[in-house]
Amino acid sequence: MTAELKVVEAEVLTKEDKTELDQNIDRIIAAHKDNRQEINRLVFESVSAMTEADDAQSELSNKGFFKRLWGGVSGSNQRLQNKINSSRAAAQYASQQTLQKLAEQNLMTFDLIAAVNNKMNASLTKVDEEFTRIYDGLGKFFKANRNEMVRLETRLEKVERNVNLLTWQNSIEYQDFNGTDYNDLDDVTKIVCLTRDFFEITHGNWNTSDLLLLKTAMSTVDISPKEKVNYFDTIKTIAHDNVLKEKLLGGNVIGEIPDPSYLISMGCLKKFEMLDNEENYVVDTITDYMGQNGIDVKRNKICSDLTSKYLANKASVDVNMDVDSYDLILDLLYNLKQSSEENLLKLSVSQAAEEEAKKAAEEEVRKAAEEARKAEEDAKKAKELLDQGELYDDVINKNNIDFIKAFECYKAAAELGNMDAVARIGRLYLNGQGVEKNLETAINMLKEAAEAGSARGQNTLGWCYQNGEGVAQDDGKAVELYRKAAEQGYNAAQNNLGACYQNGEGVAQNYGKAVEWYRKAAEQGNDFAQTNLGLCYQYGRGVAQDYGKAVEWYRKAVEQGYLDAMSNLGFMYKNGYGVPQDYNKAFELYKKPAESGDAWTQAEMGIMFENGLGVKQNAFTALEWYEKAAEQGNEYAQKKVNELGGLRAFGGFFQALKI
Repeated sequence: MTAELKVVEAEVLTKEDKTELDQNIDRIIAAHKDNRQEINRLVFESVSAMTEADDAQSELSNKGFFKRLWGGVSGSNQRLQNKINSSRAAAQYASQQTLQKLAEQNLMTFDLIAAVNNKMNASLTKVDEEFTRIYDGLGKFFKANRNEMVRLETRLEKVERNVNLLTWQNSIEYQDFNGTDYNDLDDVTKIVCLTRDFFEITHGNWNTSDLLLLKTAMSTVDISPKEKVNYFDTIKTIAHDNVLKEKLLGGNVIGEIPDPSYLISMGCLKKFEMLDNEENYVVDTITDYMGQNGIDVKRNKICSDLTSKYLANKASVDVNMDVDSYDLILDLLYNLKQSSEENLLKLSVSQAAEEEAKKAAEEEVRKAAEEARKAEEDAKKAKELLDQGELYDDVINKNNIDFIKAFECYKAAAELGNMDAVARIGRLYLNGQGVEKNLETAINMLKEAAEAGSARGQNTLGWCYQNGEGVAQDDGKAVELYRKAAEQGYNAAQNNLGACYQNGEGVAQNYGKAVEWYRKAAEQGNDFAQTNLGLCYQYGRGVAQDYGKAVEWYRKAVEQGYLDAMSNLGFMYKNGYGVPQDYNKAFELYKKPAESGDAWTQAEMGIMFENGLGVKQNAFTALEWYEKAAEQGNEYAQKKVNELGGLRAFGGFFQALKI
């Protein structure tokens, strides 16, 4: 049960006044109960209102606590406001009730009470019997509430503990500061290190149980929690040691503190800092004046006196007091937390620059990640468009060909930055498929794609140079482009480069190199290369002659529907090379490429019909196939047409007889 605070009775207030006052206090607390920094202010302001002398009580309505109390003032409670403004006892009663309600709602924290006690112990106002009674009453009230917090924690069946804090406490003797073990540090440095470590591990969010762990940590590094230390001397030591101050503040600097009455240690540190910087002229003036009058006063003594006077004037405290070392740490923790929540701790210039650089780097990473994500999405969409375009651009299988739709798909993919799509569009312009043929546009687009690293663009542009299509014929340039694409693993370019080595076009003839590149492409499933590699094995070019290997590679290409491979495999069956001789199989393989217009295979079909190989002998049908091949310039077929030419007239004679 919370201890009651009854050190002030306000006879000037009626029962109705007190009821109305309670309602207003409840309103303030309800409005700020989730705002720790405002609750802390309420406690300090309430204590100040209870302990200020008459001459400090004027214009209470303009002070922080009472300004909030009357925030919603209207005519109905103006009378109550006037009573409190004119009566110190009434103001003290209002403050007492506020403290009581805050305690009842468990809104005061362990570290806050330590900081308030320190301020009360340092107060300059405690001068007569009345204030002694009030101070004693407040002291007992805060002590009782602090004890109640500890009892409440120990009564809980399960106390939540910060695992990181426990680990730190158990390993505190192994911690070091700038290479020195905590046990070997002086007491002030130990206090600073313990304070900062605790603040960082808890991230400024702790409970009473966490704070009690500090006592064990202190004892581990040989500081008694009850050991008395001088409050002002400790703060002064920190202020004059930049390393210690940086440790305590986490590298931050203290901003302007308008009211140090509830942030005494931060107020001290800030004042010392100002006297070393922007108020340095004040210290210089006093030092010079004292020196001129023969008085030798150390500069640090002047800074200490000025800071002490400043706190006496602004907070009505004498900071030259002894406190328990544990209470000093709690006071420092309270000041750090309150200052952080009120944004009074600012980044130093170096920290600000570092933070800015960090933010800039994080922003760059974020932008890069966003760009990567968008690029990934665009690439995925472009791939879908390419696949869709290929459905309309199936030249080999001739299924659902629609070059116009293919062009539209490729264009959409190109707008997403896909260079393969640009290369495909270039090829459509090159062949006049889906668009009007335009060699200049084709070459420009192929060059753009090739320069961007598109293997497809490099290969197609290489073909243009090899065949003088849209550019001056240049086998050397063709080989250069084929090689770039081939080295990226593009199998069509690998096959083309192999052909250049085989034929000595743009490069010295080298059957071994030709086989090497054919094999790379063939193993990726390129039917052209499989057929070319089969030819190399058939004729022993760059490899030992091996009909079996030739058949193996021809068969792979045939399975993909490649007509040249059908012709070559048919020839192997016809002659029994690498396979048992089989005229029927040969005829079956010859038929499709012959019907598709291949002159060599048409001549072979003529031979099959003329000699009855795998088919019923028929000289007239043989002649028809020979004529088809002869029309395309096949010399053997032309010779056979001359030999069998009379058959047509003879055949016509027998046809006339039947009529």
